[in-house]
Amino acid sequence: MNDTQSVDVERRSFWQAISACAGTEKDRKNKNRFVGWTFAWAVVFLAMSRLLSSDYELAPQLAWLAAAVPNLFGAMVVLSYLRFLHGADEFVQKLQYEGLATGFGISIVVAMGYQLFLHVGAPQMGNDDFVLVMAIGWVIGQVYAVWKYR
Repeated sequence: MNDTQSVDVERRSFWQAISACAGTEKDRKNKNRFVGWTFAWAVVFLAMSRLLSSDYELAPQLAWLAAAVPNLFGAMVVLSYLRFLHGADEFVQKLQYEGLATGFGISIVVAMGYQLFLHVGAPQMGNDDFVLVMAIGWVIGQVYAVWKYR
């Protein structure tokens, strides 16, 4: 293409940009594997949480096993995400890294800043609350990166 040719460059909509940022077919397969393990982990985590918090009496060994099983699924989530991330093209990696950095940064600021709010009477937050903050920050970072590079 030379300078004299006119090129119509259309800016994609935000939703088109998000769907286009899935990368190659291999990236999509790896991402689907990650989503599948994440869903399985969530289901097992909720089931074991209900079991362990119920009035049902478990033998100590079974209780420990019930507490450990979701962590094995969680490890598979991490491994499948790393597989996705390492195999992704550079653009997908960039979006993921920006999302992770944003989520990490937001969670650090909220965790540190919330300590000050505790001094003025804010309710105590559990670890699961900060995990949620990190996950939301990760999504915000990815959405912003997609919007920025669309």
